[in-house]
Amino acid sequence: MAMIKKKTTAAAPPKPEFTMQQRMGRFSLEDSLLTDMPEVGTKVMNGVMVVQCTHNFLTNSFDYLGVSEHFEGVEEGGDIPSYDVSWDEEAGEASWTKAE
Repeated sequence: MAMIKKKTTAAAPPKPEFTMQQRMGRFSLEDSLLTDMPEVGTKVMNGVMVVQCTHNFLTNSFDYLGVSEHFEGVEEGGDIPSYDVSWDEEAGEASWTKAE
């Protein structure tokens, strides 16, 4: 006698919830922003914990690696994405978009 097994479909595993330490991103700020408009630079950096900063002499900018709620989570061993940051003078706030 043959046994018939009921086929079941498993639900998709839940998406991982990321801790703050996993919300990493790379971004650059022009040197002129920090020297000519330090108050804007301070507001842009609000909510970002910088873990590495290097000065790029070719582009005259600072390249940052940081942790922030503005960034998407990165799975362990995954590539850390880059972000573009833009400043809205009228609203007085920065917006972050993942670079393509």
